[in-house]
Amino acid sequence: MGLGGIGPLVTNAVFVIVGALGSKLGAQAVLGSNNTGLVGYAGNAAAGGILWFLAEKVMKNRAAASGVLAGTAVQIVLRLINDYTPFGSYVANLGMGDYQMQSFVTPQVLVDPLRNADISIPPGWAPQIAAPAPAKGVAGLYSGFGGRRLY
Repeated sequence: MGLGGIGPLVTNAVFVIVGALGSKLGAQAVLGSNNTGLVGYAGNAAAGGILWFLAEKVMKNRAAASGVLAGTAVQIVLRLINDYTPFGSYVANLGMGDYQMQSFVTPQVLVDPLRNADISIPPGWAPQIAAPAPAKGVAGLYSGFGGRRLY
């Protein structure tokens, strides 16, 4: 078996991943906080259907469309497992929860790294999250010692 035999397998795997991630992220982007329960599952299916349509009708690639549908089904099954079985809570406690939906900003500057993982969004991208007040610097060290210098 040469590399020609692996090509279709890799292509199918890529479109399964596109279907799984696309259906998950598409539903989250559209539904936001309503992405729960049956509405969330329907959102996953709708997003996967849109991706299937693009692959089947626009790209005219039946193999890619099949991969997208398989990925959407995988995403819905994984979501069901996460929502309705103990395995979901076990893996969530291991730090394997959902990706945080946010813009990918480079460099990534955390707004308040000690309390959450919110990333500071540059002006013009979205409403700004209020940043914490800057530290007082070296001058702030004196206030804890009655204004006396330590040296």
